[in-house]
Amino acid sequence: MTGYLHHVPGRLRARSQAFLRNTVQRKNTLRQLQALDGVRSVRLNAKAGSVTIVYEAEATDVQQIFDLLAKVDSCQAEPVYFSKQKRETTSGSDSTSSSLMAAIPSMVGKVALNILVTRGVNYSLSSLLGPRV
Repeated sequence: MTGYLHHVPGRLRARSQAFLRNTVQRKNTLRQLQALDGVRSVRLNAKAGSVTIVYEAEATDVQQIFDLLAKVDSCQAEPVYFSKQKRETTSGSDSTSSSLMAAIPSMVGKVALNILVTRGVNYSLSSLLGPRV
């Protein structure tokens, strides 16, 4: 899956370039997601190229959702978990904790970049508009 993938039990959001294009494959994928047992809603944001899936965590096999999303880009979707519940169930797994640890620097970098861009825009606007009143 290209782009962004966020998952907490009961809700999953994925972003992909494939969701930006109005294709038969996108329509089929959305229909297949809606047909899965336990899936309550599938919401497409075509402008952002993302899909949000709300499902019943106990009744749905999350791997089926990941597999369908992987078909969109023909590559493997790798989930990043941010909930206590998932960490507790996989606390013995070094691969899950290492993937979470690997994701942290990326998140910190995105936050730092966002702060720098925001401050730069504020500075540019203040210099264009004159002193603040």
